Amino acid sequence: MVINNNFQKAVELINKSSNILITTHIKPDGDACGSVAAIYDTLTALGKKVKLILPSEVPEWYEFLFAEKPPILGRDVTVEQLKHRQFFEPDLIILIDVNTNNQLSKFSEYLK
Repeated sequence: MVINNNFQKAVELINKSSNILITTHIKPDGDACGSVAAIYDTLTALGKKVKLILPSEVPEWYEFLFAEKPPILGRDVTVEQLKHRQFFEPDLIILIDVNTNNQLSKFSEYLK
């Protein structure tokens, strides 16, 4: 079954990665914020070094999901810093609740 194969591939990528960068779409909603926070907490509990970077601010009513405010691309971290690995050196990037590059704003420049 395709879903099981994709899930297994995702698990394998996570298992062999040490440094994981997580992001989501611009104007993150409850789905995005909750999922990012849950995956961050889970991967951290597994002993992974995890960093978040978001393309825009977390709405005030979802801030409680995060122990500290995630850095915002373009305000706290530049695309150039990402490209030159000055912010973090990920061996895996996880995109949460994203289905097109348009939803990534400046982060799509980093992925190119």
